[in-house]
Amino acid sequence: MKKIIFTLIFMVLFSYIFADLNFGKKLFEDGLFGEAIVEFEKTITAAPTSENAQNAMFLIGKSYRKKDDYLMAEATFKRLLDGYSNLSFREEAIYNLAIVQFEQKKYEPAILNFERLLEKYPLNDFTKKSLVTYLDAIYNTKNYNRVVVKARKLIKNYENYSNIPFVYLWLAKAYFANQMLAEGQQILAEITTKYSDHIVHWAAVDLEVELIQKQNGMQSSILYLEEKLSGEIPRSYEEKLRFKLAKTYCFSDNFHKSYQHLKTIVEKFSNSENLDEYIILLTKTQLALSEYAKIENDYQNFKKVFGESLLKLDYEFYLAEAKYFRRKHDEATDILQEIVGATSSQKLLNKAKFLEAKIKVAKGNYRLAIEISQELTDANFAIRNDVLQFIGKIYFEKFNDFQTALKYFQKVELSA
Repeated sequence: MKKIIFTLIFMVLFSYIFADLNFGKKLFEDGLFGEAIVEFEKTITAAPTSENAQNAMFLIGKSYRKKDDYLMAEATFKRLLDGYSNLSFREEAIYNLAIVQFEQKKYEPAILNFERLLEKYPLNDFTKKSLVTYLDAIYNTKNYNRVVVKARKLIKNYENYSNIPFVYLWLAKAYFANQMLAEGQQILAEITTKYSDHIVHWAAVDLEVELIQKQNGMQSSILYLEEKLSGEIPRSYEEKLRFKLAKTYCFSDNFHKSYQHLKTIVEKFSNSENLDEYIILLTKTQLALSEYAKIENDYQNFKKVFGESLLKLDYEFYLAEAKYFRRKHDEATDILQEIVGATSSQKLLNKAKFLEAKIKVAKGNYRLAIEISQELTDANFAIRNDVLQFIGKIYFEKFNDFQTALKYFQKVELSA
């Protein structure tokens, strides 16, 4: 009779433990990671040595990672690996520990754990999955010779693994970082020939662009990118390379070409996580092209993109600039006041105050414009020379005070 009662108690207890674990999994799948952690902890508390407890602790680590709490994720995976010597999925736990360490830029500990996988579980799928991140971690320690040695060894030992093409790419990057240009070019040529139909081919093109620009200048890199973008290209790399081309055109002051490519990007990649960055550069090119009305018209469509964006106030500033150039001074001032009250960026604050001073000049308030501008001459701000020239111009043109104007113009020369 006691045996039956004990069995029933065990079955009831087990069903509760299993229910907590399953409920936690359901919460995890629904993205409710905090709530899932609570349920997983119940499983561990109820039966700390059970297999369910091991699974629960692993899922707690993954939940913390999903919450971007990498420190707690790391502590949980360590707790799992240290607490269960019989862990049946040790390779997966080590892999996840290494990844969260990598995500925290703890490269040396991550490297040690990747190497644990390579030494103890060389044929495991998680070991193979880790190869590229392993080299990335070593590269970030700036030990490029070590990347070369390890990449060569991985290519030899994992020749047929699907991620080996990207191992070749890290090998090329390490050669270039070590100023071994001939060796790097040889690896890029090997990637282009050997993996012409693989996505790594386009990663190699991206790397080649940077090299061409360093060695031969912006114009050569522009011609190379235009040629590559004229053919068929994977969507993810078209977005990346077209934006790189747009930025290169912008840096070379070819704003019309830059605008054309940016317009294509914004229209074609409207769901991109980088859309706010694309719109910012698009707006800057519109300012350079004096397309002020377009900036105002685009605002109605673009403002929703900047709802939670860190670039929201920068975009609002460019809108204020457009309004200023269209002589909508009161509207521009209202925007600038909001920026000044909200920004924590000294650079943006300075730009906003300088534009406010320009608006004062446009309204004939020259003394107030000088007063506002004087605040921007006290430190070595990026716009300091522009401000000095601006004040000097007011004294010269508006007050006919040539001596004072000359003093400000001379300060520009001295600080240039």
